[in-house]
Amino acid sequence: MLVHGDLFESTADLLVVTTNASLDRSGDAVMGRGAAKEAVRRWPWLRRGLGNHIRGLGGKLYGFLAFETREGDSAQLGCFQVKMEFHERARLDIIRISMKGLLDYVEEAGVSAAMNFPGIGVGRLSREEVAPVIAELLEHERISVHEK
Repeated sequence: MLVHGDLFESTADLLVVTTNASLDRSGDAVMGRGAAKEAVRRWPWLRRGLGNHIRGLGGKLYGFLAFETREGDSAQLGCFQVKMEFHERARLDIIRISMKGLLDYVEEAGVSAAMNFPGIGVGRLSREEVAPVIAELLEHERISVHEK
């Protein structure tokens, strides 16, 4: 379902932010803009955790990844890849792969999820381009897609 509001005010079990596969010199994920930047402000360990996963996979296409948060955190965190490098435009093919991973995770884990609208803003795609690709997310009863 589409929600007009702040992703970080959601009470979903899983908070998901859009990401890329860029790594900085120290091997941490580049998460310097948009919802990813806010997630790192709240959970500074996320850059290192995502960077470790990207390096561990031996490649840059990871699609969707879920992270167990540290004790005391109220929600799990997820990373939803929309592009390969931070400076690129988002890609619909990567968004499709990530969407399938998120849908599978929500079904298998039995959780609710909230995410920012993928590929727009920093991703430089329009809502009109992305909406048909993420129709399953927008229609899913346990997934809320947030736009401000």
